[in-house]
Amino acid sequence: MLKILAGDLSATWNIDGRHFDRYLERGGLVAQSLCDQLLLHDQILIPTQDYTTLAGLVHIFGERNVLTLLGEERIAFVRLRGFFGYARGEGPDGRLVAMEDPTRKLPNSAPIQQSIEAGLSLIQEGTIESQRLRNSAFACTTELELGTVVDAVHRDTYADLSQSSLWKADYEFPNPDLLALPGMEKMQIRVIGPGIDVSKNIVDQCLALGLMNVELYLASRFDCASSATGSPIDDCISLKLPRLTNNQPRSRELWNFLDYSNIPNIAEPLLAERDEMTKFIKLTKGRDAQEFRRWFHENTNLTEKELVKAYIELLHETPQIQGMGGRSLRMAASVGLSAVGLGLVSDVVTSAIDNFVIDKFVRKSGTKFFLEDFIKFSGKIRSK
Repeated sequence: MLKILAGDLSATWNIDGRHFDRYLERGGLVAQSLCDQLLLHDQILIPTQDYTTLAGLVHIFGERNVLTLLGEERIAFVRLRGFFGYARGEGPDGRLVAMEDPTRKLPNSAPIQQSIEAGLSLIQEGTIESQRLRNSAFACTTELELGTVVDAVHRDTYADLSQSSLWKADYEFPNPDLLALPGMEKMQIRVIGPGIDVSKNIVDQCLALGLMNVELYLASRFDCASSATGSPIDDCISLKLPRLTNNQPRSRELWNFLDYSNIPNIAEPLLAERDEMTKFIKLTKGRDAQEFRRWFHENTNLTEKELVKAYIELLHETPQIQGMGGRSLRMAASVGLSAVGLGLVSDVVTSAIDNFVIDKFVRKSGTKFFLEDFIKFSGKIRSK
């Protein structure tokens, strides 16, 4: 199964409580990312702290579509309990830390079901099957303590930070778990939020790299083929780009390729037409879509021209077993053996043909068939 850790689909928690509003403001980008990842991956894992993300997805795509995505496990949540930031102590030293509300009343620290309830309260009037949404989200959640994750990545983050243009030797501290970053008051903690400036502020850059390392940790933990960051990395992306991409397919490459097949970027019309979004989810679920994803991932090391050439070569391959002769051969094998009382043997032979012959050709043709269906689908959307 091809999975992605999609940090860019998360409504990153912020202390001002306005992360839901900011999530809706970037609804177009959310739609683009979800569209891309449904095409490129079998399952999308979304990190979340307080299920504001769930409410945002329902508001943007509609309750029915989110229920479908959860029911088919196309999306799932990694719940990170708590929040993280850079905290300074009584001296000049500080470190990346994770914290929780000790009363467990805040949604980011509350038990999963209570946190889901708090998230959906943001859109309570816009849901019909709220209990089903709660149950589906709970069933599709894996919870981790954010503190455990931050402890696993904080030194890696410091190492990345030491390679940035903002780094100074004075920021090192004898204890490798700590830093001495400027601009912080004693016993103050800073979290990612509005106004963060990773190009000028060393603490902000530390937080941005910390979030990216958290996402990369999760991607590795859950055997994801790809990761998409929600970190405000800006110009410090070069510090993690090789590890972040790892030859994984990116949306620009995907749509450049699809453009050769006369398939336009359809994220915007899908955002406007929820019924079409339902059809798109179905289109990206089938076996042909899975084979397209597998083929695309296997060829991400190719240049744009080489990828198009590989697809043209694929178009010229004709799976004979799917033609009339192939179907007749399969039917003859099945009926002939059954006629002499060897129905069980017939099943075995048919299964062998499926496993060793048909699957071979289906894998070659699945990409072609999926793109043919996608061309028809995108054509209908354009005609509206």
